[in-house]
Amino acid sequence: MNEGSLHVVDEIFPKKFFLNGQEMSCEGFKPIAALWRSAFPDLHYTLDHLIAEGEWVVEHWTGRGPI
Repeated sequence: MNEGSLHVVDEIFPKKFFLNGQEMSCEGFKPIAALWRSAFPDLHYTLDHLIAEGEWVVEHWTGRGPI
């Protein structure tokens, strides 16, 4: 994702997940990721926390880019 390669979405995301409380698929997320990348071409993600319990996984990440 940090290099703008959308093909990794299929590798690092489950087939269905929640984004901001809404269920999403990888195919539904790719246009959103492309929009973020076009708006912020130097965007860099950092995974801050990854918590897993049972079948639930939650991640907390930070996105940064130059001003």
